[in-house]
Amino acid sequence: MSIWAAGLNVWHHLRRAAAISCRLSLVLRASVVLLFVLAGSLGPAHASYWSAGLAPLGSGNGVRCADGFACARINQEAFYGPDIIKGDCRYLYAFGQLAGASCDGWAGYFNGQPIFARPGFAGLTCEDGEVHTANGCEKKPPADKDRDCHCEGGNPVDMRSGRKVETVLDYATEGANPLKFERYYSSDTSYFGSPYAATRLGLGWRSNFDSRAYFVGGPPS
Repeated sequence: MSIWAAGLNVWHHLRRAAAISCRLSLVLRASVVLLFVLAGSLGPAHASYWSAGLAPLGSGNGVRCADGFACARINQEAFYGPDIIKGDCRYLYAFGQLAGASCDGWAGYFNGQPIFARPGFAGLTCEDGEVHTANGCEKKPPADKDRDCHCEGGNPVDMRSGRKVETVLDYATEGANPLKFERYYSSDTSYFGSPYAATRLGLGWRSNFDSRAYFVGGPPS
């Protein structure tokens, strides 16, 4: 074989190897992209869990679950057995945040009414970096110093409490000391203390002409 023919044969082998390498590179890149897409579609992983105590009371025995109702049922059966009359399950909230779950149950019936409650309970635990919300455990929001300055983002809803708030100026005179009638609305009538009753303006509405009487002091000495 001449030097020219040998060189041409080597060139063909190099081209074939380059083509195979290119195809492998494309396959690898596609695989990496697919992995990222699958990882993104799974959503963020939360390490929160439900837990419930087991019998005997005070033993420190417990169980962890992925579902609050299932955990509450395990707690219920651990203390009262599987033969009780079982009712509905519900979530428990503390200050508007999901905190636990409970399942109703009774020992039996008397005159058609369930007697001797036999409930089950479970608690929700958030891991580091998570906080309790109305929907469960979610990633902790950024610190106040790191937030965007969107102060009016919730208007007319108070973003601190979730209250619907509104201020309406109905009448005002001219001058340095105007006479005005102004109305204020809050969907939570007990936010600033004891709840107040409905006025002629409607439930939740107050005005700058409203007055209230408070009892101050204690029993006479």
